[in-house]
Amino acid sequence: MDLKYYAKAYFGISCDMGSQAGCDKYAEMNTK
Repeated sequence: MDLKYYAKAYFGISCDMGSQAGCDKYAEMNTK
């Protein structure tokens, strides 16, 4: 299983729930 996939999904959910840190991490992972 791909850990990055789960991390991205987790941060994406955090972002949806209003976590700015989650949004930042999600964007960071999407640009790599």
